[in-house]
Amino acid sequence: ELILVNDGSSDSSGILCDRYKEKDCRVCVIHKTNGGLSSARNAGLWRARGDYVLYVDADDYISLDFLERVAEKLTAKPFDMVVGDTVFFVDGRKPKISNVQKKEQILTPEEALESVYYQEFFDTNACAKVMKKEIARMHPFVDGILYEDFKNIYKFIAACEQVLYFPESRYYYRQRANSIMNSAFDERKWVLIDIAEENLDFVTERYPDITDAAIRRYVYSNFRILRIVVWISGMQKQSEELRGNILKYKKNLLANKRVGIQEKLSVCILSLGLKPYKFFLYVYCRLKGQSV
Repeated sequence: ELILVNDGSSDSSGILCDRYKEKDCRVCVIHKTNGGLSSARNAGLWRARGDYVLYVDADDYISLDFLERVAEKLTAKPFDMVVGDTVFFVDGRKPKISNVQKKEQILTPEEALESVYYQEFFDTNACAKVMKKEIARMHPFVDGILYEDFKNIYKFIAACEQVLYFPESRYYYRQRANSIMNSAFDERKWVLIDIAEENLDFVTERYPDITDAAIRRYVYSNFRILRIVVWISGMQKQSEELRGNILKYKKNLLANKRVGIQEKLSVCILSLGLKPYKFFLYVYCRLKGQSV
């Protein structure tokens, strides 16, 4: 079944949804007042009748045979979760599929989480992941927060016995092109640091062997916020706090062979102060052809 959630749209989306329902009896339409992404996903989740669920955000799309290929795998063996390959593309540009040959892999929850934190096979987003409905319902999304996927992904994976990474099914994830300095900072983004710390605490207790991976993701999350607030006047104190969070794990990060040279270089420059880091960030963006 295809569940279309019209989350209080102000355009003709609701009408289009109803037209699809008229064309195919497998389409279910939910009309609701606007409640945000988490609210919309949860509405669809509680309505779902199948054994598995897949979330597809409104501005993304999947390969035509995504579900068919996944269904074939699940018929052979009922994995708790099947993860497709995510193709990220900038809005307005044609998606570029990597030439790197990726192999199908069966992962334990620990291995899957390690991959998430290093952003290797897949990332923290809930999309591209077909999971058992019972697991999804154990952990509904939290309303009214940003980074809701990051807050839930470790719970989803920890509830699995095995996770299948199946790169032949592709999820196309649309990204918006925004500059760093001109990005409006939303105070709600601070929750990313709390969620990253929540992930780190969970892993330290449950899967201590991959603590280094969770630390890497925690540092990465702090950098994501710092890249924005470091340019904002009046946020010196917050920038220093983020700098402290990162440098607390400097030795661990530099010793980690799975952390890239760019991240290690960023940490080293940040240890010199915020001004050298801002200069480094400015030069890096210009070299990459990004506006700052």
